[in-house]
Amino acid sequence: MLKFYKELKVKRSGVIVENQIVKISENVKVQYTISLGVDCFDLSTDSKIDDALNRADKALYEAKENGRNRVC
Repeated sequence: MLKFYKELKVKRSGVIVENQIVKISENVKVQYTISLGVDCFDLSTDSKIDDALNRADKALYEAKENGRNRVC
């Protein structure tokens, strides 16, 4: 997993994973993309963590709808 985090490139437009291939075994290689939904827990407006988790979940689906390698 450490290699995975080192290969992530964070740009203003989102998280970009460009042409990354992970060798799983001698004969198996995997290429991947990432879309993320991000939100913050706001102590002044949120009464429970589920508020932030629900917003992050909605943002994840928005990111997926907008294509690969997105952050919303």
